[in-house]
Amino acid sequence: MPIEYTESAAETRATYDATVAALVHKDALAGKTIHLQVETLGLKELANGADLSAAKPSGCRFFTVQPDGSVVAADVADPGEYADTAKLRSLMRSNLAAETYERIVSADRLEALAAERYEARLLSIPGIFVEALRVRSTDGGVEFVVPLVASEPALNAQPVFKPDDFLAIARSLAAERLEAWREIQNEPDGSA
Repeated sequence: MPIEYTESAAETRATYDATVAALVHKDALAGKTIHLQVETLGLKELANGADLSAAKPSGCRFFTVQPDGSVVAADVADPGEYADTAKLRSLMRSNLAAETYERIVSADRLEALAAERYEARLLSIPGIFVEALRVRSTDGGVEFVVPLVASEPALNAQPVFKPDDFLAIARSLAAERLEAWREIQNEPDGSA
């Protein structure tokens, strides 16, 4: 079954379109575009046992395939999130953008996701540098995590994770990073 991608707010899409046309090329929007809501999960929350429901909306990301086959990716803050209007936060055209896009569209072919229709969001955990596709069945029953970009091999160990399995690895990494940060900062254990 296919993964469903949400539509962005009209103002958010207009900001993306205008920016890409101005900074990349006027024909840069001719290809397929995918829009994903971005949810961010913080290290402290994760290390303290948070599950995926603790991820907070933090904007959206667009991926557009260019006429030459390259991919443009951009993060846009939705209106009201950080400002009164939609704002571009980042824009990249790179192999990383293309590889991430390819992993997103290939998620439709994963056997674990074949039985139901899913909606997708982009899960970001910046403190351990991981981005994953968070897919939930449209009836709310089943959820999976599909790693897209991760600095830790353990988070790329399989093409799709059950949330608890993914979070067990991520929580351990989050705790390690926080401990390392406390040692650098010469802080107490942070249990306060």
